[in-house]
Amino acid sequence: TNLTSGWNSTGITVAGDAGGSSSTAANRLNQPYVLRFDSSIALIISDTANQRIQRWIIGNSSGTTIAGQANGTAGSSFATLNSPIGLALDSSDNMYIADKSNNRAMYWANGASSGSMIAGTGNKNKKSLFCIAFTLPYPRLLAIKSSEHNLHVIEKCIVK
Repeated sequence: TNLTSGWNSTGITVAGDAGGSSSTAANRLNQPYVLRFDSSIALIISDTANQRIQRWIIGNSSGTTIAGQANGTAGSSFATLNSPIGLALDSSDNMYIADKSNNRAMYWANGASSGSMIAGTGNKNKKSLFCIAFTLPYPRLLAIKSSEHNLHVIEKCIVK
């Protein structure tokens, strides 16, 4: 027997606006960066320019804000985010978020209304862009290895 594979070359929008419009509405995204599936196969999306993490159940017409502010307000408190880019989930659907413009990595327990800083400074001061131990300048991507309780972070810094 010959096996063949293919895909729908037209594409199907499963989250956001099919026309590409962005806003802070629950049915829109603005610069989605990282997608993950949680244990129930819902999409978890870092909605970067809306300063939030959205949970989108496949087939629904809108998402739910599960981290950050639904209205797209950036901030530096533990209940807000500022350009969340990287996103990792552990086996309990707890989130690890690279909060780029706050220069920090956040831990956000599943169902919590705020997170906690687990690495970085939380300082938006651009001077922290230089490579100094423990500053975590502009964290981008995260990966977690649950079996070893290790979190790996990719950051951007200037070496002088």
